[in-house]
Amino acid sequence: MFNLYSKLTTALAAFAIICSTPVMAQCIDVNIDISGGSWASEISWDIADADGNLVASGVAGASSACLADGCYIVNGFDSYGDGWNGDLMTITDEDGNEVLSWDGPPIDIGSVEFCIG
Repeated sequence: MFNLYSKLTTALAAFAIICSTPVMAQCIDVNIDISGGSWASEISWDIADADGNLVASGVAGASSACLADGCYIVNGFDSYGDGWNGDLMTITDEDGNEVLSWDGPPIDIGSVEFCIG
């Protein structure tokens, strides 16, 4: 009897966990590339959603993120304060469509908005 009770309790607990786990929102894989100029070591960036939550961040070069449909703010930073010196940020979706092309901030910090979905 105890063994059957234990199995039943375990099965019910597993069912409760499965039923209470929220479904994750679908996201779109995006490629983020910053290249083409000089002094890439000075460059960093972050992406925030419409509520101001940080959803991705990085430095110059290639990276990726998975973003839900919506609008986002990219904040670009240059540690020396003289802009991105010819570097270009390009964000493309999983189908290769360009979502954003931005030459970065003119000085130490700048922002731009883009939308996907």
